[in-house]
Order: sequence, then C-alpha cells, then structure tokens
Amino acid sequence: MYQLIYSIMITLLVAGCAVQHETIIPPEKSQPVVLDNKESDIKETKEETSDKTLSSGSLKEKVLAYIHQEIKDPEKVKQIETKINAMSEKEVIEWLNQLDSEKNIPPERQHWNEISQQYVKAYKAGHYSKGIAVAKKGYQYALKNFGETDQDTLTSINNLAFLYQSQGRYGEAEPLYKRCLQLREEILGPKHPDTLTSINNLALLYNSQGRYGEAEPLYKRCLQLSEEVLGPKHPDTLTSINNLAFLYESQGRYGEAEPLYKRCLQLSEEVLGPKHPDTLTRINNLGLLYW
Repeated sequence: MYQLIYSIMITLLVAGCAVQHETIIPPEKSQPVVLDNKESDIKETKEETSDKTLSSGSLKEKVLAYIHQEIKDPEKVKQIETKINAMSEKEVIEWLNQLDSEKNIPPERQHWNEISQQYVKAYKAGHYSKGIAVAKKGYQYALKNFGETDQDTLTSINNLAFLYQSQGRYGEAEPLYKRCLQLREEILGPKHPDTLTSINNLALLYNSQGRYGEAEPLYKRCLQLSEEVLGPKHPDTLTSINNLAFLYESQGRYGEAEPLYKRCLQLSEEVLGPKHPDTLTRINNLGLLYW
C-alpha cells in the first residue's frame, strides 16, 4: 500500500499534482505532462496529453485511475476509492503527504523528489532556463544513483524532454522522448500505461512541429492500445481520442475529426459528467471545429 502511494506521489506530486504521468506530460488542452504551454488559442483549447505530467488535471482522477490500474484486489480498490471520493483535492494532497511522512523514503529518492519539485516550481514561475538546468541536474542524479532503467530516471528523461519542448527546443527534446519510449517498451512492455504516455508525448512533439505524417501512426497506436489495455471509457483513452481528432482538424480533415470529437464528448458526459472541466473543454473543442 505504501509502495503504491509512493509511486503515485513520485508520479503526481513531483509533477505538481499533474505530471502526462510518473512524468511531465503535456497538459490537456493547453498539456505537454502538462506544464501550461500556450502557443495559440486553438492549440491551447485542443491539445491534450495522457497520464502523469505537470498538467493541471484532477489529482483525484489520476490517483483513482492509478489505483484501478495497479491494484487487483477489488475490495482494496473499493475501500481506497470510497476514501478518496469523500475528500477534496486539497485533502487528497494532505493525505498523500501524511502517508509520505509515515514511511521511510530512502534519502536518495527523497533528494531526487526535492530536485523534481524545484524544476516544477521554476517552470510554473516562468523561470524556464532555471527549470531546464535543474531538470538536467535531476536526470544526472537519477542516472548516477538509480541507473538508466529505473522508473525515476525515465521520469527525469521525459520531464527534461518536455521542458525542452515547451521552449521550442525540439531537436533536444526528440531524442530524449525516443529514448524514454524505447526503454519503457523494453522494461515495461509495449502495452504498459507509462509506455502509452511516452507514445503520446512523442506524437505530441511531432504534431507541434507540423510533422503530421509521423504523429498520426503514433496517436492511432496509442488510442488502439489504450482501448485494449485501459478500456474504451478510461480518461486516458478519451485523451487519445481527442488528440487524434485534433490532429485531423489541424490538417483540415474535418470529416474525420468530427465523429471523434463527438465520441469523446459523449463518453466524457457519460463517464465524468456534464459539468466536469474535461467535458466542458470537449464541448468547446467540438464548437471550435464548427466555428
């Protein structure tokens, strides 16, 4: 149980309660992870990222999704879900922090966590050069102390790539995203949720550069695997539907984008409710397609 909470914290709290988890991922409709990277009004309202990252998604949803994914005992899942649903976002954070204080985190992991919090804070404050410098430090620290195949090291690789991407330094971001994807496929397997996050992030990088021919097969692969592994109604699957629709819209392929946006909105209303922020964003997305 504590190991689960530790994983959630490293994945979410380190990412400012948003990092496409485990990771900084471009923020939904705004995210690479993700860190709010607004390039244009349309891009801001259309782009999504998948799981763990520095984005501004619902912490409760991310924790619940992680629990459903990682815990196989239905009774334990129900107990934790009931507890979290009764909490506010602030109470969830306080609860995770309390659990963290109750367990003995190795000092190396704690130090890596502190470094990660520093670059998240720098990014959110608009100190991008400092954020990149600290993220490099965190990556080198993880590489030295944990090894290249450790999950925290892979998170560091992903987050550094995102910070480069957010500054338009695509040539430096691409090899890091590719390396992270390669290692996750080798270590975790091609269908692991973290691997799907890396697929999505690389696709988003290509999409942001107008490299649609390279982004499309990645988005399609991510959607197919998300439906297979997570299910057709999982929040990450809905993100994948939205991202593919946005890719089509970016190319003027409106006939292909419209049914995906409609499907995404319908499922969001069904799963999340009509007043959920993601549902409202998807209403906006469909409206902008018609505009």
